[in-house]
Amino acid sequence: MTPQRPKKPKQRELAFVAEGSPGFLGNGRCPQDLADLGVGVLPVSARARKWMQVHKISTLGDLLAARKKKVVSRRCLDAQVRGELLNSLKLFCRGEKYVYIFGLNFLGKGLDKILSNRGLRNAPVGTLDLDARILAFLEKKGVATVGELLLQPELPWRNPRILGNISVDEILVALAEFVAGNRK
Repeated sequence: MTPQRPKKPKQRELAFVAEGSPGFLGNGRCPQDLADLGVGVLPVSARARKWMQVHKISTLGDLLAARKKKVVSRRCLDAQVRGELLNSLKLFCRGEKYVYIFGLNFLGKGLDKILSNRGLRNAPVGTLDLDARILAFLEKKGVATVGELLLQPELPWRNPRILGNISVDEILVALAEFVAGNRK
């Protein structure tokens, strides 16, 4: 008779509900709030934007629903446009679940403007007020622009073996200054 192994406890899902004022950096947003972002934040070609406009897809939630209903795979005959749409959607969600990205902290505070504007999205991370150690880490990870940094998943970086809470908070503060400075 073999001894029975104790059952592992089920992993709990975190509810991202922050307390405090709405101006607080961690403003109580949850990943599902990304569904309200306009499709202008997607780094896609003009042909892909035109296809979304014709099919009345205006938010990421609409695009995810269209993918689920197979509208993208059935009605988009252009393989390049279809690939662009599906690949750019991977930045914001994995399957049916949205990803907790750095940009989530800036919903309603200018994130859509930063990601929609090519000049701001492609600004080098060197323009952010970050420590040299953090900049070296970002370079090692292949993150060269502010737009790429805003689309990085935040939670894995909080692991002390990867970057840690204090460094991630420094990144968030630098991004907050960048977003606030370009909100006008």
